[in-house]
Amino acid sequence: MDDEQFEKLVKVIRRTFAQPQLEISRHTTAADVPGWDSLSNLFLIMEIEASFGVSLSADELAQLPDMGALGDFIGSREPQ
Repeated sequence: MDDEQFEKLVKVIRRTFAQPQLEISRHTTAADVPGWDSLSNLFLIMEIEASFGVSLSADELAQLPDMGALGDFIGSREPQ
């Protein structure tokens, strides 16, 4: 995922967690994001699917160690 697409992902995460100033890098993990729980996980999945046109399960998201891996996963699934 290129920098422009990663910034789009950052905006989706900030919007989902209602934290517009949240600092997110490719090394940020779910544990670094205040309020990331099972319910917000589902909301994030729905937002990612709507924003990027990809399908993502909770199990797949749980396997990804950080936002960089999430971005790469989304990039590998995005329609070309």
